[in-house]
Parts: sequence; structure tokens; C-alpha cells
Amino acid sequence: MLANLTKAEAVYRETRWRILTGALPPGTAINQAELAAEFQMSPTPIREALRRLESEGLVVFIAHTMVTVSPLGLKELDDLYVIRVALDPLAGRLAALNRTAEDVARLKDLLDPPVSSDPRDRFDHNREFHRAVFSASGNQQLTRHLDQLWDRTERYRIVLVANEMDGSDGYERGHSDEEHRAIATAVFEGDAERVSDLLTVHVQRSHDLIRAMLEAVI
Repeated sequence: MLANLTKAEAVYRETRWRILTGALPPGTAINQAELAAEFQMSPTPIREALRRLESEGLVVFIAHTMVTVSPLGLKELDDLYVIRVALDPLAGRLAALNRTAEDVARLKDLLDPPVSSDPRDRFDHNREFHRAVFSASGNQQLTRHLDQLWDRTERYRIVLVANEMDGSDGYERGHSDEEHRAIATAVFEGDAERVSDLLTVHVQRSHDLIRAMLEAVI
């Protein structure tokens, strides 16, 4: 698939994926020369891709030459989740009011999480569920904005999913599944207020768990 993209776009997508999935952990130095060699291209598209990642807050340029993966920060986490706590419930309310038969079928398909030892499988499934709710709202602008917010919080949520898989910090693996089922049921029943309330608690709980885990390591 990368072969069909421009050089800068290919580097951008691959490096972004590595950052968001933790393959390039926070604070990691990114060697532009090594990237150029890996992708077999000149420094120009490499720098263009990294500047784009910088605009998204994913990397930091130091003295215009050295590049590092942006660290995880409690302030950024709080700022992002303040917005999500406001917008996720809005999307849920609209989903309950505007859902289609296709939306209902999609959500039902996503109620059972994958059986896997790889945190990434559960991580991807979680995103699919939430995006199905966003999409069911029928508001494309809201869905697009929430997609962008999800991208920005992705590095933080992988911390939560990883801990969920190993059962640490008292996190009950099945709890999130139960919350998803309750949210979906409220959407199916057209109960806008209940969906809103459930999503408020769900998103805030994720924030609080992630924050507690980060406080232990930052």
C-alpha cells in the first residue's frame, strides 16, 4: 500500500504508526539519516514527514536537527480528555437518535471482543466500537473531529489496554466490555440521555485509569 503513496506520505504514515503503537516509545530519538536509508529516499521527504508529525504534536525538533518522539504528559492527557468527555456523550446522544439498521448491525458485531493475547487486537477493537458509535451519530464533522482526538490520545490509551491485558493495577478486563454492551444497548433502544451518561462515565474512567498509571512512571 505504501508503494502507491508519495515519498513523504509513506514515511509519515509508517513513522506515525510506529509512534502511536509504541514501536517508537516516547523520548526515542529519530535518526533522519537512518530513516532515509531505510526508506531509500533523500532527506527532503523525511524532513517533510517529520514536520507534519511535529504539527500533530507527535515529535519534537531540537535545534532544528535532532528529532525525538514527544513524551507523554499529564497536562496533554487532561486537556485531550476534557474535550472527549464533552464530545463523546454528544456523539452518543446523536447516535441514539439517528442510528440506522446498518449502524445497529455494526455495533452488534463489535460487542464481543477478540480472544487474543496481543493488546493491539483489543486496542483496535476498542477503537472500532467507539468509531461505530461516532459514525451512528450521522454527523460527519463530529465524527471527523473525534477521530482526530482519538489519534491524539492513542498513545495514552495503549497504556491502559496493555495493563488491562495483564490484569495489573486492579483493572478488571471485563469491565470495559460490560460498559460497551450497556452503551450499545442504550443506542439500540434510542435512549439518548442514558447513552450520554454512560459515555461520560466510560471516558472519564479511562482518563482516570490512564492518569494513575502515568503518574506512577512520570
